[in-house]
Parts: sequence; structure tokens; C-alpha cells
Amino acid sequence: MSELCRRFGVSRKTGYKWFGRYERQGQVGLESLSRRPRHTPGRTSAAIEVRVLKMRQRHPAWGGRNISHVLVRDKAVKLAPSTVTEVLRHHGCLAERGAGKTWQKFEHEAPNDLWQMDWATSPRISSGAIP
Repeated sequence: MSELCRRFGVSRKTGYKWFGRYERQGQVGLESLSRRPRHTPGRTSAAIEVRVLKMRQRHPAWGGRNISHVLVRDKAVKLAPSTVTEVLRHHGCLAERGAGKTWQKFEHEAPNDLWQMDWATSPRISSGAIP
């Protein structure tokens, strides 16, 4: 086994693993296995997802924060807003990020055709106090 593993550039542990799979399953045992997890303990249950989707149907304008707040307030279930948002996104209830935004370009024919000013007020200045 050692010579065979050296020739193919694998560890002996891997060689014995493949050999054992071949003995148990035959040629099928040498095929690549799925890397998908067998279970996901942190996954949101289907019952909770249904609850979130029903809430969204009743209130189509609500996002993850509002739905999460109401579910927690009613002691129905404790879900993070980000989890609710992911459930909504997974079921196609939310538009893609940035969808529907139209951008206004600030391009003009000549310099100084467009002037722009930012204005910020400070509580001290707006109250009339001099710094």
C-alpha cells in the first residue's frame, strides 16, 4: 500500500480510505462524493419560513426588520432581522439590490454649468452660539 500511495502522491490514510470504500461498494465507491452537508443545524425551519412569508403577504412593504420586530414582540419566534431578510430573498420576495434605481449623471456641456453646495448645520451654530 505504501508504494502505491507514493506512486500516486497520496497519503497512506487516503489510500486506505479509498481501498476500504472500494471493498465495501466496488467501483461505485471510487466516485466522488457530494460535499453538501448532510444536515444544517442552524437552518431556519420550514414552519418559521412559512410564518415569515405569511407576514410578508399581509404587509408587502415590510422588510426584515419590521417582520422580525413583530414576530419577537408577539413572542411567536425569535429571529434576527438579517435571517428574515435572507428568507425573503431566498423566496424571491425582495428585489435585487440596486434594482430600480435610476442614476442622474452630473455631466454638462461646459465647466461651471452646474454648481453644487453641501450644507450642514451644527447644533451650536443653529442655536445662535458663537464658537
